[in-house]
Amino acid sequence: QSRLFRKDARCFYALAELYRQLAEEDMIAGLWRADEDILKYLPMNLYPKTPPDQNQANKSLRHASASTCEETRAGIALMQHGMWPQAQDILFRAVTRKSSGTTVTGHDEMCLWEERWIETARHMNQWDVLGDFAKGVDHMSLQMECMWRGGEW
Repeated sequence: QSRLFRKDARCFYALAELYRQLAEEDMIAGLWRADEDILKYLPMNLYPKTPPDQNQANKSLRHASASTCEETRAGIALMQHGMWPQAQDILFRAVTRKSSGTTVTGHDEMCLWEERWIETARHMNQWDVLGDFAKGVDHMSLQMECMWRGGEW
């Protein structure tokens, strides 16, 4: 599968979106478990390619990008195995690190983290937490769902 995306990350994200719309959760999980070769072509790795001994800043960016991908794969894998609280914790930490600017990642991966975090909260019936999140980001449909589930008409 990763051979398909060698040069063009748009294919990767288009296929991920297609799987999301078809609710193919296992296929999405498999797609985000890409091998290390494909990770260097995805836009979540925003560093220029330079020899390792030339630029120390690029080394730290590579490390940050790799750990981001690891969190994505770990969160999705935990969800697949029904470990909802652990998955929620990993995804929450990933989002907060991105928000604080300590993680370099792409917009698509950030959206994936938020969607999966919302899914974990729904699965664990954390409607008050989701309601607060929905108010904070002005997500009206999620806010209405939380009010309905919580009986706050």
